[in-house]
Amino acid sequence: MLVAPLAVISADEAKGKKSEKGFISLFDGKSLKGWKITKESPKSFTVKDGNIVIDGPRAHLFYDGEVEKHNFKNFVLRAEVMTKPSANSGIYFHTKYQDSGWPDAGFE
Repeated sequence: MLVAPLAVISADEAKGKKSEKGFISLFDGKSLKGWKITKESPKSFTVKDGNIVIDGPRAHLFYDGEVEKHNFKNFVLRAEVMTKPSANSGIYFHTKYQDSGWPDAGFE
């Protein structure tokens, strides 16, 4: 899974711990541990006040953590996302990490 620029994503519990009734948080609210940023513009992603903040040139963030060995099938994704006017962002599923460019595989 990956997220694209100009959005804010928040999490309420530590990565890998059960949160709301069967859901598992992939974001610890403090760092990007378990996530891999493309080499294009790594400074586009920061963590602020428990949120992943995406602001800057195109870059992609891939989940590469330990939960389910980042191999998800038949899942429900829950995310709180805030975008700004003219934002160009999205969430991709079933992708593979690549250093740059738009994902070659997966669904937006």
